[in-house]
Amino acid sequence: MRFFYLEVASRGQLGIIPSLSSRLPQIYAWHLTWEFPPVIEGGLGIACEGIYNGLQTAGCNVEVFHPAMMKGHRDIKESYLNEDFSSCDFDSLVDKIISGQSLRGETLLEAVQSFSSWVLGQSAQSLPDVVHAHDWHSMLAAVALKKVHGVPMVLQMHSSQVERVGVFAKRGIQALEQWGLEYADAVIAVSGISAQSLACAYCVSAWKIHVVQNAIDSSSVNLREPDELKTLLFVGRFCSQKSPELVVEIFRRLVQQYPHLRLLMVGRGELLDPMRKLIDFYALQQNVELLGKIPVESVAIVYSRADLLMLPSIAEPFGMVALEAAQAGLAVILSERCGAKEILKSACVVEHRDVDAWVRSVTHLIESTLSYRELVSQLQKEAASRTWRDAAEEILAIYAKVLA
Repeated sequence: MRFFYLEVASRGQLGIIPSLSSRLPQIYAWHLTWEFPPVIEGGLGIACEGIYNGLQTAGCNVEVFHPAMMKGHRDIKESYLNEDFSSCDFDSLVDKIISGQSLRGETLLEAVQSFSSWVLGQSAQSLPDVVHAHDWHSMLAAVALKKVHGVPMVLQMHSSQVERVGVFAKRGIQALEQWGLEYADAVIAVSGISAQSLACAYCVSAWKIHVVQNAIDSSSVNLREPDELKTLLFVGRFCSQKSPELVVEIFRRLVQQYPHLRLLMVGRGELLDPMRKLIDFYALQQNVELLGKIPVESVAIVYSRADLLMLPSIAEPFGMVALEAAQAGLAVILSERCGAKEILKSACVVEHRDVDAWVRSVTHLIESTLSYRELVSQLQKEAASRTWRDAAEEILAIYAKVLA
């Protein structure tokens, strides 16, 4: 067992020591995730890559495991929407994984079990000092490693089921998250808002939760001189959590006064067709572009076409798109439930259902070019102030605590 020196602040908080990585022996960490480049569906894959790069830069030996690395892996995303495993005994599932029972991977839960068995099999070659699991797909594998080899488990919740769908949360996934959170030696939340949600919805003890906010790759900054506000942007899954219907309603009111305005909407999901019908109903087809899901490499092009990002989510544990947009030179308006506001302190923050307040905020930036330009400049500085190396140092402090 390794012993590390760590200064601890008040209960539930870590005292982060500057350049902590230089004071610790190299830690060998396994990161388990359902997404990792080039397989990216959303913010999870982007965040995992950033964390990986930050930890490597900080001197941590990191190995990433994800399903696309498995021979014969089939992508069965979205199947969980119609899948119910609320009656599952997760400890029994782990026992099956440990005993080597094979699964065909026909359902998402079976695919998760198959991934977990494969990860456990890798431990025959080497063992990590710590296993870092990302979201619910990786929990079974992490718990199996903890049960078999006693490897300390750090669980990072990028987005919980309760945050994604609220009262409509599928009990199976929520139960699995509850189970995994109880097994974890430390839990990482991506914002203070998300930490509060985990504490309330899952009864996670405050001392176990640590906040490590996301960051952005500053090497890709493409500064531009803001002109005037002409094009609004929404980027996200078309689902109730992201509130695309509010974006359409806000834009409908704005375009009555500013008919030159345009709206770009990026993403897909179960509400895409209803949004298309709503846009047709309001006769906004000439002002709104539905771009669907776009490749990661094309995101910068979309940002270059827009001037302001609206993110009126009901719940947004962090909101990587807000940092990306700010970095790209867009003004940003966020709902009060968006974790990115903890980094983008100058962003306009509005109650997510207050359509009048959203309209007023956008109108002010349209009418005052000076305010718009000043906001863009400040947001770019704030986005650049948080690096993945910063996040890595905080994660290393958490590793040190669970290994002590």
